[in-house]
Amino acid sequence: MYPFRGHVSGNGQLLRACLLRSARGRPGREWKVREYHDLIFFEHPSIHEIICEMDLGEDWPVRVHQMRRSLLPVYIDVLLAGGLPVHGALVEINGSGVILAGRSGEGKSTACKRLSPPWRVLGDDLCLVVRDRFGNYRVHPLPTWSALEENGGSGVCRSGSSVPLRAVFFLEQFAEDECRDMKRSTMAISLAASALQVFRSIDFRFPRGEDTSVKKALYENAASIAMATTSYLLRVSLQGRFWEKIEDVLGQVRQLWRRRSRQSMGSSKIEVVFDAHGSIPDSESLC
Repeated sequence: MYPFRGHVSGNGQLLRACLLRSARGRPGREWKVREYHDLIFFEHPSIHEIICEMDLGEDWPVRVHQMRRSLLPVYIDVLLAGGLPVHGALVEINGSGVILAGRSGEGKSTACKRLSPPWRVLGDDLCLVVRDRFGNYRVHPLPTWSALEENGGSGVCRSGSSVPLRAVFFLEQFAEDECRDMKRSTMAISLAASALQVFRSIDFRFPRGEDTSVKKALYENAASIAMATTSYLLRVSLQGRFWEKIEDVLGQVRQLWRRRSRQSMGSSKIEVVFDAHGSIPDSESLC
């Protein structure tokens, strides 16, 4: 067993007792501990729950980092279930979910502020791609931690909502609006890099020390998402109407599926596939 450290309240005493009780009879070498200066995770293969010990005496900015870091086990579980965290804004139009991915400073939040109805901004910095029970990809928004740290607000985050993933756009600042199709191999590499940004904002050593299954899942999931949806390089100018480029892409993807449905299996069956996946089976330039 590993000792707790930091502030332990009355509830903390109960947590400690529960941990000690669950630890009895379980080999100490099987305990996995992730230790940070203000937070510790305890995991054991025979215990479903993950126990998290926080130092409650920290100031607000550190508490925000604790909250962000506490999602690490969630991200890893999502990885092992076929999903991926993405450093990107999540926006939606007519039920179609679109990720605007990019590093900090690429203009994700600014782009979100420029969108107007029928567009809806669900999250402006982070999102979580997960598989539903049918194997399709849906996306959930996550808080903007920098906003929470600065002013106590979570930024734009419509928690509890999710949308089917239709397309991913990687943002780049440019003089004129432009949309270019990305190869699926490039999309997979870019998605994996985006996920690493999320993990390393919590633990800069990631994936060092992780099980092989976690390391393998990150790249395999990025490749699977790339095969199931479409992606584009979206160059965004200061004064343009970049959202029209996205709307053109979504409309052309829909038309392409309908055309293929008439040529192969019949429109009704393919329409169901499009409604579930919102993607095309091979890479074509639609911009």
